Amino acid sequence: MLNDSVDRTWEGHNNELIGRIVPEYPNAMVFDWKTLAAAHPEWLWGDGIHPRPAGADAIAAMLLDEAVRAVA
Repeated sequence: MLNDSVDRTWEGHNNELIGRIVPEYPNAMVFDWKTLAAAHPEWLWGDGIHPRPAGADAIAAMLLDEAVRAVA
């Protein structure tokens, strides 16, 4: 699961729920997009939510790295 990085009232609830539910599934994990997006606002369009191409590349790289680590 990819956690939320949005300036919306429901962000905290969604991320709390994701963090609480994912550990119930041994083959699932949380990818911390919130922290990564906060560290790189230049990866987001002006709305501060949707990733620019560089942000999409960062998400893809993070997912690939974690997937490779999970099967290693």
